[in-house]
Amino acid sequence: MTPIIEKYIGKEALEQAVSLNEYNEDSFKEFIRYLDLFLTELEQDDEIENEDTAASLLIVPIEHTNYYSKRRNEGFSITWSIKYAESKISFDNSNLLMSCFEASEEQDKQQADADLMNYFKITKRDQLFIDYFLKRISTGDRFGDRSIEKDVEKFVLNYNGKISKGKSKLYAYQYADWLINGYHHLFCDDYAYIYEESINNGKNEEYAMEYAYQYANELVDVKRRYGISNDEESLDFAKAKAKAHINAWEYATENKLKSYGKFMEYYKNAYLNTLYSDDPNEWERIEQCEKIALDKALAKYERIIKKE
Repeated sequence: MTPIIEKYIGKEALEQAVSLNEYNEDSFKEFIRYLDLFLTELEQDDEIENEDTAASLLIVPIEHTNYYSKRRNEGFSITWSIKYAESKISFDNSNLLMSCFEASEEQDKQQADADLMNYFKITKRDQLFIDYFLKRISTGDRFGDRSIEKDVEKFVLNYNGKISKGKSKLYAYQYADWLINGYHHLFCDDYAYIYEESINNGKNEEYAMEYAYQYANELVDVKRRYGISNDEESLDFAKAKAKAHINAWEYATENKLKSYGKFMEYYKNAYLNTLYSDDPNEWERIEQCEKIALDKALAKYERIIKKE
């Protein structure tokens, strides 16, 4: 018994609390550690009132230790269990799982991983949940103050929803991934559509991501506008803008153009002007339109570069 525990709790009240809660050696050590810390902080802050009794001062430490014991009995590490108990006591439950994982990770990465696997086992998470969870935290995306459990559960729900409607795993993954990050479902559907199409056409992931984002961003702007959401001309123009962007991006990237932004601007303008040209004989096939746009853009780009 530490001096401060003896001062405010006493031997009899302490032994009674330990006996009633049936603490094992591990839980008893944590109980004493936390009780000492709790009383010390109260005393330093001058928050122990004359009417406080041993029983009233033991309420929070007992509750903390019960939370701790629960996690330890489930096989979690000491660090994970302490953080869990502290968070529950302070009502800091917004992202409790990540708080526990990061606390454990700071002490021992291997132990943190074991704690996480234990969590997956206890909560009976399926492989989709586990894989997505691990991927997100491996990329440094730990959801901030949002509950990672709830977000990953939403991902799984939306993923399975798309699979049940006949979509591919690739499509379903992209849709669900963007949706839990706050994007409109229309954006997510269009993103997944172009991403999948690009990958199936042999494009790399960087291309697929660039094109899908631009395409979805252009179309959702039209689809969410009252009065023109189903206007074919507006939708076609949005698709054309996205195609102009990705064509310019691909050429500039592959050829490592110095003034990347300028070329992108010149090509997009040339593409759209050619695509919607008043001259019906300027081009017959889309490949011809793209070639004309590229020639125009390069000619202007090279003139500008020579002046710099």
